[in-house]
Amino acid sequence: MSTRFVACPPRDLQDFVLSVLHFRDLPRRARDDVRIALTRIPPESQSIFLWAAEDAHLTAGTALERLAAVWFLNAAVNLADDLADGDCDYLEPRVGPGVAFLLQALALLPLARSNLTAACWEDCSIALTRAAAGQSLEVRGLISDAEDYLRIADAIAGQQYAAYFRLLWDGSELETRAVRVGSLIGRVCIVLTDLDSMDGRLFRLTTPERANILEVCRDALVELKEHAACTSVLRFSEFAANTLETKHVA
Repeated sequence: MSTRFVACPPRDLQDFVLSVLHFRDLPRRARDDVRIALTRIPPESQSIFLWAAEDAHLTAGTALERLAAVWFLNAAVNLADDLADGDCDYLEPRVGPGVAFLLQALALLPLARSNLTAACWEDCSIALTRAAAGQSLEVRGLISDAEDYLRIADAIAGQQYAAYFRLLWDGSELETRAVRVGSLIGRVCIVLTDLDSMDGRLFRLTTPERANILEVCRDALVELKEHAACTSVLRFSEFAANTLETKHVA
């Protein structure tokens, strides 16, 4: 009988993700570049995905493969964003784009071993495509009000998280909730991140516009309460609600 997955410490997942590199005959420098990019994703930030995999009652093997794919994809997106913002101080400028491509390619191996349905492949491809398209708008600074901000946030973060939850919950009883839950969590995540870093795309807006965005986040958390039976959603919602209470929009 296959062992059901139980959320492990994020560092254990990181060790598994790095072990996937041994399945590919990669040049040493390429492996080193990938390791550097992967370590730019704090292990703790993957906790919500670990909880989500446990919620889905996946087998340990399937869960680890899907979680590894999420980490590779997350690192690829993070690297692309750092390159666009001029924040990539950990790889040479000419090396970065190739490493982002390599991270995406590496995600295919664990995905292929994850028993995903054809519908899941299609849904995730569409969501990730929308997220990437949103980045094309974000880098052009096309944000002048709360409506613009939320539209782009829902693309670059909402669609990204929708894809991750869709592949983690594929084939489980939670599958039909995945896209909505993921999109709501992604919306809240990007706002919390921007508040913490005082990102210009949020703080260039007026105080009333920022207050409007935070109110939308609180509405998202209210909707997420409908899925409170899921450990991942419950823990995230509690963390996000407490964090929003400590933030000021002025």
